Parts: sequence; structure tokens; C-alpha cells
Amino acid sequence: MGKLDSGNHWIRIEELMPLPRQENIDARQFSTNIVNLPSRMKFTAMYNNQHLGLSDEEDVLQIQENLYL
Repeated sequence: MGKLDSGNHWIRIEELMPLPRQENIDARQFSTNIVNLPSRMKFTAMYNNQHLGLSDEEDVLQIQENLYL
């Protein structure tokens, strides 16, 4: 399998985010009855909505189609 480009915008953003730490925080805050999406996916959705101005529908398509997300 290939390697992701370390200069990619999304790879650089991910390096700035403490995602493993956030996973632990989320696991404590959400009960087992609630679907807890990975922190990376939640961050990407929020980033797309706020920074890129995408609608929820466009956001889902971007996450589905972009291997870097």
C-alpha cells in the first residue's frame, strides 16, 4: 500500500491536533448507548463546516471521497 504525502494539508493539520488525547476524553464523556465517532472524523466535519463553509451534505461527500480525511 502507498504512503500518504507528508506535505498534504490534512496530514499537517492532523499533526497539530492531539487526537489520541481527544479520543480518551470522548470515551469518558459519551455513554456506550451513544455512537461515538472517531475524533479525526468529528474534527474534519467541524473544520469543513467552519473553515471551508461546506454544508452537512457536502461535508459527508468530502469525507467519503477524500482518502486524506
